[in-house]
Amino acid sequence: MTIDLSFNKIATLDYRIFQGLSKLENIILDSNQIASLNFRIFQNVSSLKNINLSNNKLVSVSYTHLRAHET
Repeated sequence: MTIDLSFNKIATLDYRIFQGLSKLENIILDSNQIASLNFRIFQNVSSLKNINLSNNKLVSVSYTHLRAHET
């Protein structure tokens, strides 16, 4: 399953936004206004393979936060 939220002027995302989406593999969030992410946002999305955060206002994303999803 893919969710495409690109080009929506999103600035913040609630950390629970992807809860219950166990089949979610791709999240497309490019070209928004996201400046930071709560490290819990991708928790419990075990099938997640790709995240596109290009063209946002992010300064950094901690590898530690994403690494929790490696199997």
